[in-house]
Amino acid sequence: MEGEIVKGKVEKLIDYQGFASYKKQLLKGKIWITNGVVYVKDDPGVFPTLQIDSAFLNEIIVTKNGKIMTEDMLAISEKDDISIEVINGKVLPRCIVTTNEQQLKAYIEVEPGYEITRKIKNALLARKVTLTVEEKKNNY
Repeated sequence: MEGEIVKGKVEKLIDYQGFASYKKQLLKGKIWITNGVVYVKDDPGVFPTLQIDSAFLNEIIVTKNGKIMTEDMLAISEKDDISIEVINGKVLPRCIVTTNEQQLKAYIEVEPGYEITRKIKNALLARKVTLTVEEKKNNY
């Protein structure tokens, strides 16, 4: 009975090592984003790419190896130092006052202000990942 327990543990260890090897193969040549961090695993002859969502080109600043990138698509490798900055927005409240021709009546139009907070969305494992953000609008 004791031999069966040991045999079971060894088989599980072999399965685990096989899974770890499979996991490494699965990651090769891929890129993914988790909690605002870009991860990449190199594979010879394969260039994982990061594409910036065109709707957010003015709200996302990508720095690669200390240089701000102006392209919307970048080839990324494990050696690259990538940082992403997301720009939040603010719209101030407005108040417009108009009167009628006789200037006996006044009309007030109020547009409330708001803040837009942005957060980088996670992206699943792929050879090409689109960098995009989630927006949340907070009135004040």
